[in-house]
Amino acid sequence: MEPVFEETALKLARHVGPGFVVDRCQEADDVLYLARLWKNRGYALTRLDLHGHGAGGEFKLGDELLFASDGTGYALARALAESLAPKAALRLLGCRTATEGVWPKPDGAKRSGGKLLRDLQRLLGEGRRVWGTADYLGPRDLLGTGLTHRARRLLRTG
Repeated sequence: MEPVFEETALKLARHVGPGFVVDRCQEADDVLYLARLWKNRGYALTRLDLHGHGAGGEFKLGDELLFASDGTGYALARALAESLAPKAALRLLGCRTATEGVWPKPDGAKRSGGKLLRDLQRLLGEGRRVWGTADYLGPRDLLGTGLTHRARRLLRTG
């Protein structure tokens, strides 16, 4: 548990209502389980905001790397597609997820935010959009059930 995510959860929880739900996830399986649960309850998942840590071409949820442009999490994205509404948006709200990686990984490759967003968008299917951020985000960037004007300007899509 990190203070930044505790503050984020509390800020979002103030706006829970019929069209906006906040659930806590620490692992990839939690995301898939909760998406299926809400779909099975008859809700259309039109926007799924995941708040976590990001870096160029990767997104972490809890301590787990959820998605990366090297293919990490792509099977999860395929499975998640079944629970999302036809024109749903998936937003990876972690710092700099849409940017290019600065440091090479042990295999020498750099991760790419653009590639990650395009790949996830393709895997989720036509009509769905995947968004990442081009800079740092925090609780100050949350506004009701959405993002501040400053934060919306940081969103990039594939």
